[in-house]
Amino acid sequence: MFKKVLLILSVMLFAFSCNSPSNPDGSTGGGGSTGGGGNTGGGGNTGSGTTDPNKIANFLKDKVAVYKETGDKGHMKIKVKDGKVFYIQSLTWVDFTTKTTLFEQDNKIQVLLQNNEIEEYYFGNKVTFTGKLVLNKKSFSSQYNGFEKIVTIPELSSYSFDYYVDNTELIFQIDNQGNVYADKSMIPSCMLADNILILDLGNNNEYRINIKDNQPIMSQWYNGSLLVYDLNKYDLLENYQGVYVDSSAGGKEILRIDAYGNVTFDGTDNTILQTVLKGNVLTRTEFIISGGSSEVKEVTTVTFGSTIDYVGPNGEKKTLTKQ
Repeated sequence: MFKKVLLILSVMLFAFSCNSPSNPDGSTGGGGSTGGGGNTGGGGNTGSGTTDPNKIANFLKDKVAVYKETGDKGHMKIKVKDGKVFYIQSLTWVDFTTKTTLFEQDNKIQVLLQNNEIEEYYFGNKVTFTGKLVLNKKSFSSQYNGFEKIVTIPELSSYSFDYYVDNTELIFQIDNQGNVYADKSMIPSCMLADNILILDLGNNNEYRINIKDNQPIMSQWYNGSLLVYDLNKYDLLENYQGVYVDSSAGGKEILRIDAYGNVTFDGTDNTILQTVLKGNVLTRTEFIISGGSSEVKEVTTVTFGSTIDYVGPNGEKKTLTKQ
């Protein structure tokens, strides 16, 4: 189970490392960034934050949009609407405002997801986000089978616990002598700097944890910088809520957009994850496996204006009518 978690996290780190990481203030990343938090741990918060829905709504009032990772295959992240934060679950937008904390001085919000995952959204020159994991602590009893001693750091003796993700996936252990135990093939070394435990994964990848926190948070770093994704900002699909048909084909339904921004084409499954709106142009981008293994990019656009113009992935053009 431990290897499964670290493998998943390592894949996440690899995805970051394939691109130039950005700093949370929107500048291009590079060595030596503190990740906007002002400390070695990165991503630090100014103050304790607030969950007051009125303050969150006031902060978000000029940030209404859908936010998606850059690139055709970037993940859809959050939607800000009516002073609330929405996240996609089971192919529909779900209100996550009650799981959102505002750090107004840092110009960011923090959203708690399932499995102790945290996503932080920073609204600066660009909008960026970074993913983190909340660690659970359990009493240390004995060295876990398969773990090896990585290092002895006497200052860590006060933080003797087993450290888990979601209470089930053991990441590392610290005993009352300050010995740190982990799977050495995954975490070959670690060090302590300014109360930040740095777990080295090799290839300039590492996790950093403020070990003094009652509920430590593990962040992901690459080349000395906190890893962040750039986000693109899109308009709300529900701005064009309605059912759009092809009158020349007997009123066949082509596109449906509901009040929540869910989208279906030709009456098939919701394509909310693949569809965005920029201004008056809706774009659906899909990748279809063709010929057994090759991947084909298919793009469908609908332009809303004096006419509603549909262009399919094969270049087929239609003029749609709103019912």
